[in-house]
Parts: sequence; C-alpha cells; structure tokens
Amino acid sequence: ETPPAREAALAAFERQQRELCDELHTIVTGYALPLTDSAIDGVEAMFSNVQNVYALACEVRSRLEEGRLVVALQHLISLADAQERYSSRLERALNWYRCSLKTNHKFVAELEKCFLGIGQHHDMEKLLRKPYTHLVECPKLLRSVLQQTPPDHREMPALYSALEIVEQQALRCEEHLKESRNSNRLADIQHNLDGFEERLDCNGRMYIFEGTLLKVNPRGKSQERYFFLFSDLLMWTKAKAGKKGYVFKGSLSLRAAVLRDSKDLKSFRFEILNLESKKVYVLLARSLADKNQWMEAIGLAIKNLLRAPGSGSRLSLMPLATRGRDGGSVCVTSG
Repeated sequence: ETPPAREAALAAFERQQRELCDELHTIVTGYALPLTDSAIDGVEAMFSNVQNVYALACEVRSRLEEGRLVVALQHLISLADAQERYSSRLERALNWYRCSLKTNHKFVAELEKCFLGIGQHHDMEKLLRKPYTHLVECPKLLRSVLQQTPPDHREMPALYSALEIVEQQALRCEEHLKESRNSNRLADIQHNLDGFEERLDCNGRMYIFEGTLLKVNPRGKSQERYFFLFSDLLMWTKAKAGKKGYVFKGSLSLRAAVLRDSKDLKSFRFEILNLESKKVYVLLARSLADKNQWMEAIGLAIKNLLRAPGSGSRLSLMPLATRGRDGGSVCVTSG
C-alpha cells in the first residue's frame, strides 16, 4: 500500500503532467496547426518543436495513468530534452510574435480567428512559455516524490536518474533564457545608440544595470547623462531630445578600474579609478540606497572580471535590472 505522503506527491506530479498536456493541446490544435495551415511566412518560428513536446508529454501522461511510473520517467527524460530545445528558441519565438502583432496584418487576422474558434483570448506569451515553466518546476515535484519513496523501493533508481537529468535540463533551460534576454537587450541598446561603432554583443558581455546620471565635467558643469553598466564596461550617453534613443558620450573599461568608497561614509560619494589613464571618476548619488545599489553592481562586475583576468571567456551571468529615467541620479566628476 502506498503511504499517504507518497500518494500525495505522486498525485501532484501527475496533475502537473495533465495540466501540461492540456496547455500543449491548446497551443498545438488551437494555434500552431491552424496558423501553419494559413501559410503565414515564418510562423513556424513561433512554435518551434512544440508538437514534439506535446507528443512526448502525452506519452508521460498515459504511462502515469497506467501506473507505470518507471516507463513514464523514461519518457519524461525525453520530454525534458525536447523542452530544453524549445526553451532555447523561446525568446526568438516571442520576438517573432511581438513583431508580427505590429507589422503582419494577416497574422493578426488569423490569430483573431483562432481566438474565436477557441472561445477565449489567451495571453499568448504566457501560453508559449508553458513548456519552459513546466520544465523549471518539474524537479521540485520529482524531488518530493523521491523524498516520500522508501530507499529500497524498486522505483528509486529511476527516480534518481530522472531527477538528475531533468534538473540539468532545467538549469540549461534557464541559462538559455538568460542568454537570449541578454542578447536581445544588447541588440536593443545598440539599435538605439548613435556614435558607438563597436559591437556591444561581444566577448561574453552581459547587461547589468542602467539609469539617469549627472556628469560633472572638469569645468564643474553638470550634464544629465544616461548610464549603462555592463559586465566589463560603464558607458554614458545623452538621451535624444524628443526621440527614442541615445548618443554615445563616453565609456570606462572595468578591466582596469578600482572602486573606492568615500572617506565620509555618510556621504553619497564614491570613486572609480581608471588605472590606465589615472583618471578618477567621482560619483555622487542622490541617496544612500542609490549609492549602495550602484556600488554593489559595479563592484560585483569588477570582481567577476578579476576572477578571469585578461580572459575573453564568458563571465558570470548577472541579474537583469532596469531603472527608469526617474530613478535616483548619480553625479560623476572626472579628476
């Protein structure tokens, strides 16, 4: 007889698989097939290998309903591999969808037909993310089943094996998404930036932070600037008047930079020393919280660079954070 705790863990796992199948059924039959049949150019990019994911999810669900957990776990490993491939293309699929909503009138018309056929206006981005979110959540449910399974149970080896592989796929899946979002953000900044001739998306560069800053030139004149912090670079720009975008004004490589706090710890001032040019950039934040936020982000970027000095290898992924132009300002003075 199955202990109640294990039965509950298995039920939660099976419920997740049923929900995934139902959502994939909606994606495939409600949208992927009719939109593909409508001969919209490039629409396949929106759905990637979702039909393969759906077929494998149905196999897992069927085996679970038959009570064949070991066989279901074997199919789950194949499903996780397909979900990882799907997730690696997810941001590209979402970008195609967003762009088509704005520019492809035929796509919009056919999508509206799909909504009418289903009888519901789905949040398409949320729906398209389901295979990804399912994979990320799956290890937690598998681990719960494993924890409620006796060590000598005949299904324990299959549970261990499946959990290890699915966890690896889930981590790769999250990494794919971070990299895709970073590439998209770098491309967006580059597209809206005038006067910067280099490629932003190079040498494993990661976007970290941005905000409105005040830069004080050597004559003491304050100028509003918009700063972008990357994993190896601090860049300042000027916002275009009445237009979207920025004009490049300058940058500082963090590979030869030292971050220093002010001697007066109550002030909102800190410094960045450029070891190559010997320039000192004095930064003044509008609040202590603002100062700490900038110092933490810049300091961590420099620390990551020091872990691999002179290396062009990929740097540690940093959390993406964006501050609007109404966020706290920083004043920069060149010494």
